[in-house]
Amino acid sequence: MMILHKKSVGHANDYGGFATKRNKLLALLLSAVLLLSLLVGCGGKPTGNPDPTKDPGPGTQETQKPAAPVELNVVTSYGGDDGNRKNYENAVKAYEEATGNKILDASASSNEEWKAKVLTDFETGTEPDVLFFFTNADAEPIVKAGKVVDIATIRAEYPDYGSNMRDSMLAVASDGKNYAVPSSGFWENMFVNTKVLEDCGVAVPGPDYTWDQFLKDCQAIKDKGYKVVLVDDESLIVEGLRKVVDWAGHHCQVAAAAHDAASGARAIREHRPDILFTDIKMPGEDGLTMLAGLKGEFPRMQIAVLTGYRDFEYAQRAIRLGVARFLLKPSKMEELEEALDYMTGVLDRLSPDERAQAEDRPEPEDAANSFVVRQAKAYIARRCAEKLTLQEVADHCFVSQWHLSKLLNRHLGQPFYDLLNAERVRRAKELLEDPALRISEIAERVGYADTAHFSRVFKKLEGVSAGEWRNLHCGR
Repeated sequence: MMILHKKSVGHANDYGGFATKRNKLLALLLSAVLLLSLLVGCGGKPTGNPDPTKDPGPGTQETQKPAAPVELNVVTSYGGDDGNRKNYENAVKAYEEATGNKILDASASSNEEWKAKVLTDFETGTEPDVLFFFTNADAEPIVKAGKVVDIATIRAEYPDYGSNMRDSMLAVASDGKNYAVPSSGFWENMFVNTKVLEDCGVAVPGPDYTWDQFLKDCQAIKDKGYKVVLVDDESLIVEGLRKVVDWAGHHCQVAAAAHDAASGARAIREHRPDILFTDIKMPGEDGLTMLAGLKGEFPRMQIAVLTGYRDFEYAQRAIRLGVARFLLKPSKMEELEEALDYMTGVLDRLSPDERAQAEDRPEPEDAANSFVVRQAKAYIARRCAEKLTLQEVADHCFVSQWHLSKLLNRHLGQPFYDLLNAERVRRAKELLEDPALRISEIAERVGYADTAHFSRVFKKLEGVSAGEWRNLHCGR
């Protein structure tokens, strides 16, 4: 999380606050005080002077002694049972007592609906003076719209801003500028699958880790053999594959087995296998969606499909999605052996460099990812009236929400909530043709618990209010 400042002022990268032009210096001062107070609450040791009653430097006397107290609208996610709530409340109280200014606090618990409402408020010009917010892809619309300025601008007014952070800790945005200071004193970092490293006798990388050591560790993991995951709803098939196939002879080891698509997806994310043997006709599951999701997110993973259905068209579609082999049950041993030979051969031809880069490089506009995007759009259209989240759609498509968010932006040029709002507004326009329905009823039917929020979204997308749209298009 970060403290973001509205244009007027600055963007931070995991969670943080914004300030309007009207109250720019006051909001800057407030955000600096709140940031330092939160850091102290989390064990940080700020070196700057957060006392708003002391002179921070030339050019700010008017801010330090305003002619009259002002009110600042503040929105944070430090509501509910957030662990920082008490620190935040203490910081607000201290600021009010020191300055005489009034904080109009609208803090709430962080969830997808809260984030969507924040973004909509910025889009419609009803944003708060100061905002503590996430700065990943969620904050991009705010940044691109010029609603925030960089940390250098903040420090021109308050040189000590974020001085207890090394500059090397500050995230660099796509324009090369720093907008973010972590409000909790640390950044969230990449997680390491220690189980995989332990199995291969590789130590967790430290601060002195070198590229040569990285290549050496890649070779050690390769020498351990290729990891295999088996997924089939028939336990006899899974156990038979475990025991009958000479995995060691193919330089492979079975890392995990699962009996349905959901547990199979979890096993794949946990073990990151090189090879997957899976059925795609499991009860209640869409096998092609699962294949597309897995192949799109794990492009170097080799997949062999096992199925009892002799459907040539289905097999063709699976192969177009990147499946290496399509095997009919019961499979002969030589067919299994040939599939393994082929898949390990493909993996053998990848250098350690290529292995490392395969999952990080941008995906091509391939069939698997295009399939995932189409499935996600269809799911959003079917479920838009519900309290739908990005995670739920990602689960349906058998991908992580991070990967799905990336695909939606790349293929459609829109983030998840823009797509969801567009579909809800499309449904709302259909319902507006019924004069018996009130606007509040329509808002609820298309998925908005807050009618005011629905009205802001509708006007943003259509240029007129829902009532005006009804009058213009329905003659009422």
